[in-house]
Amino acid sequence: MKCMSEFHDGYFMGIDLRQEGVAQLFLRDLDGHDFCLFLRDLKRLICDEFREGNIILDIQVFCGEEPPIDTLAWLYSVDSTDELPTYLLEQIGKIASGAMTLVLLSASYGGVLAAVCETCELDR
Repeated sequence: MKCMSEFHDGYFMGIDLRQEGVAQLFLRDLDGHDFCLFLRDLKRLICDEFREGNIILDIQVFCGEEPPIDTLAWLYSVDSTDELPTYLLEQIGKIASGAMTLVLLSASYGGVLAAVCETCELDR
């Protein structure tokens, strides 16, 4: 898991979904520098609790390793205590093999986000 610790206590400023298959996450670090995290070939996205002030706890990127099942269950609206459906097991396999990526933005306050995409790229 890669942790983008430079955004701890920074801000999740917004999200743009206008381009099909791409999510742009607008981020600001504590020094006031703006960044854009591009999630390309987007397969699934959920964003909850977005508010007028969204303080980032951390951003975790899973690719080439086993992703957290509870996060994927939330993302796909599945009860993680039940037997996981085949499509979710396939996504877990793709993330573990490095074919897909899970991005998890956790908040100290405000918006949280989880997404499955092919790649993510930070534009400084």
